[in-house]
Amino acid sequence: MPNTAPTARGPVRLLPALGISHRALVLAGVLCGLGLVGGLAPAAMAQPRASIAGPSETTNSALVRATIPPGERSYTRPTEAILAADLDYIVSRAREQALQNQPLEPTAAMTLALDAFAAGRYDEARGILAKLPEGPRGFSEAILEPYIYLAQGDRDGAVREMRARRTDLPELLSGIAEALVLEAAGRPVEAAVAYSLVERSLNTEPFPRGKEPTSAEEYLRLLDQGRTAHVLYRSGLTQHRLGRREEAARLYNLTAGFASESADLRDNQRRLQRRQPPREAALDANRGLGRILFFVADVLGQEEGIQAFQRDPSLPDDLSAPRAMTLVQFGLLFDPTAHDWTLGAAADLEGAGGLDGAARLLARVPPSSVFAADAYLQLAELE
Repeated sequence: MPNTAPTARGPVRLLPALGISHRALVLAGVLCGLGLVGGLAPAAMAQPRASIAGPSETTNSALVRATIPPGERSYTRPTEAILAADLDYIVSRAREQALQNQPLEPTAAMTLALDAFAAGRYDEARGILAKLPEGPRGFSEAILEPYIYLAQGDRDGAVREMRARRTDLPELLSGIAEALVLEAAGRPVEAAVAYSLVERSLNTEPFPRGKEPTSAEEYLRLLDQGRTAHVLYRSGLTQHRLGRREEAARLYNLTAGFASESADLRDNQRRLQRRQPPREAALDANRGLGRILFFVADVLGQEEGIQAFQRDPSLPDDLSAPRAMTLVQFGLLFDPTAHDWTLGAAADLEGAGGLDGAARLLARVPPSSVFAADAYLQLAELE
C-alpha cells in the first residue's frame, strides 16, 4: 500500500496521524452523532457479545505463537498486549473466555476464527463465527468464508461465496472485498472490472494539503483518502499484471496524487516503463485475507477514533482503536510482504507508547524490501 501523505499510513490512529485539528474532530464527533460518518456499522465488529462454543484446540496456531515476545509477560490490560504486538496473548485470552463459556464480543471471536484459519482448522473457524449474533455473523463470514474456500483449493467456490455474501457487507467494503477475492482466485480480468466499478464511487482528487475541512462532505473526503489510494494502487497492480500499460499508468498516476513519495509506487512505475511485471506477487488465500483485514481495520479504526474523541476530546496519548490494530496485526501475519502497513502499524504503536511492539514489527521488514531504508530509520528513532 502506498503512503498516503500527509498521513503516517496509520489506519489505527488515523485521525491524529492526519494532523486534523481539534475543530475538525469536533465536526467529526457531530457527524458521527448524526450518523453521517462511518461505512462499517458498529454492530459489525463491536456490539453484542455471544457465547462461543469451546474451540477444539487449546493451542494457538504456529503463526500466532510466533508473536510471543521475549521475557515475562505481565500485562494489566489487553491493550498492553496489542502495544507489544503480542497476538498470542490476545488469542489465548479469547480462547480462555470461550472455554469458560464467557460471552465474546465480535472482534475477539474473529481473532479465534483467524487463528483457526491459520492452523488449517477451517470447520472450527466456521463454527466460531456461526455462534455470533446475526449482524456481526454475516459480516465476519463474508470476510473469512471466501478465503476458507481458497485455502481449500476451491477458487470457483470462493468467488461464488463472495458474491452471495456481498449484501452482508456495507457498500463501502463489498466491492473491494470482491475485487480482492478475484485477485486471490487468479481471475485478474474480473478483478480489474471489479476495481473499476469501485473507482467510480471514489473521489480521486486529493484533498488540498493544509486545508481544514469545514463541511461534512470535505471531512468525509479527507477521511477516505487512504482507502482511495489503496484501491487505486491495487487496481493499478492488476492492470499492470495484465499488461495494460496505459491503464496501469493512469491508475499509478492517480495514486501518486495521494502518495507521490511511496517507494513501492515509484518502483512499479519504473518497472511498468521497462515493461517488467510488478514487484509484488499476485495474491493468494493468506495474503488476500491479510489485505481485506487492512481495509476492515481502516474503516473500523476511523469509527473507533471518532468514538474515542467523543469520550475524551483531549485525545490522550493512547491506542485509540485497539480492535482495528488487532486486525492490522493479523493482516500483517497473513501478508508478511505488506511492509508499508508494517511501517504504519509500528508508527501507531510508537505513538501510543508501544516501543517494543513497534521495534518487533519493524524487525520483520527484510533488507530486500523497497521499504527497508524507511524501516531502518524508523527503528533507529526508537533506540
